[in-house]
Amino acid sequence: MLIYTSLLNVSKPTSNKTDHTQLKVPRPPQVFSIPETSHEEIVEALSKMSTHFKQSREFQVEYADYMKNNRS
Repeated sequence: MLIYTSLLNVSKPTSNKTDHTQLKVPRPPQVFSIPETSHEEIVEALSKMSTHFKQSREFQVEYADYMKNNRS
């Protein structure tokens, strides 16, 4: 069983620092579970719940492209 946490509507830090520890969550995160356990089933279930998730690329693909395009 997968537990997914959603941190939507996250507010910006109040100071000019770019420190990620100053992120403020305006409300408690939304937590829910799904019975799917395989990677493919999880992706399919979350894609049905969220158009944004469905249209997003997987992290490994996104990161590989980022690294390829930002080599010195």
